[in-house]
Parts: sequence; C-alpha cells; structure tokens
Amino acid sequence: DHVEAEELRPHRAETLAETQGDAEVEARTEEAHTLTADVTADGEFPAFDIQIDERLCNGFITEEPAFAFSEDGNADVLRVFVEADADTTLFVAKSTEQVWCNDDAEAGANLNPLVEIENPEAGDYLVYVGRLTLDEPVSGTLTVTEDAELAPAELAPVAPEATE
Repeated sequence: DHVEAEELRPHRAETLAETQGDAEVEARTEEAHTLTADVTADGEFPAFDIQIDERLCNGFITEEPAFAFSEDGNADVLRVFVEADADTTLFVAKSTEQVWCNDDAEAGANLNPLVEIENPEAGDYLVYVGRLTLDEPVSGTLTVTEDAELAPAELAPVAPEATE
C-alpha cells in the first residue's frame, strides 16, 4: 500500500535563527546560520511507500518528523544532513509537493545523507531521519545550515567480509 504525502503528520516548527529545547544555534556568519539537534532513526514506516511523483525515497521513518524548522526564504542554499555511526536516510518535506530525499551524500564514499535545497522558499520544513534496516535504532546529529560549504563527516561504506 502507498501513503499519500499529505497524510504525514505536521509538527511544531522551530525557527532556523531562534530555537528552543535541545537544539543549538551557531551563527557562522551574519548571513549563514547552523542548527543542530540530536536525532534517533527508529521508524518502521517505509519511506518508499510514500507516493511523490516519480521520486523514490529510501529508509524506514517515523510518521512524525524527527525535527521541524522554519526558513525565512532569504538563503541562497539550505543544507540538511545527518552524521551518524551507521547508514541513515533523509526525507525533507516543505509541503506535499516539495519533497527532497537522500541516502548517501556521496555514493560509494559517504553513507551520511545530505539534502541541498537551492533558493529555499519561506515556510515550514519537516525532517524525517530514516534507517535502512529495522534491526536497531540509529542515533546521530542532524544539521540544518545556510552554509553552502558545510557537509557531513564521512561515513565510509564497510566492505563485506570475504567468504571462503
């Protein structure tokens, strides 16, 4: 069965420049802000079951977002990424029509996901962090930034063990 994107539950948004709770804001420059938050990917809902045009997203996500924020629409770029000890995925939604997803920041080299949104529109964004297997939850740090140079730390793929 497929789920329509509008069935995803909304979440109270945090602002990128001013946050509450466990999130931390660091002003990199006057124009670029960075927001970080601890997240856990422990969902069981398959993101690939969400119908979004011809796009196929990966991972198992929760029905509620791991994080939400508001963007003022003045940035040139918005980067969202996760740094974790195991492979995670990202699903970022502004509305039912605007969705971005990513599994690996760099295929074959960095398993940490990265979503880059050029000229992001003003509004609320929902972030879902997924895991690839249901075996164990994956914890990490979510970063939302207007800094076009900031990228996730490298999480190299693990080579399969040789069998004899």
